[in-house]
Amino acid sequence: MVRLNKYLRELGVNEDTYPFNKDKNDSRYEIDEDVGLSEADTWEMDIVLAMDIYTYLRYFKDTNNLSYPCEFNDMQEWVDILDKMIEGFGLIITEDEPSNRQQKKIKKSLSLFKKYFFDLWW
Repeated sequence: MVRLNKYLRELGVNEDTYPFNKDKNDSRYEIDEDVGLSEADTWEMDIVLAMDIYTYLRYFKDTNNLSYPCEFNDMQEWVDILDKMIEGFGLIITEDEPSNRQQKKIKKSLSLFKKYFFDLWW
């Protein structure tokens, strides 16, 4: 599970709202050494994965200034696609009941993530 980090904090997630604060008395938070996860990591796996993907996309965008898919004419087009993916994963994290407009953005984000999954490298 992704740890609370600067990207999630910028999104408004903090120690009080982070859904995976560990309760030291709850054995479901204990890490299974064989797999490196705890039971708690699968409670809201959609949110766990969204936080991971959101964090990685943000970091990728911040560090990748060299490459973009060959179908684009310039880096800005790729940055715009990354921004749409980032926005959608951010909505998954922050919105319990997304509006219709937000749901459309989330679906678009997931579609773009699927389409460009193998272009997320540099």
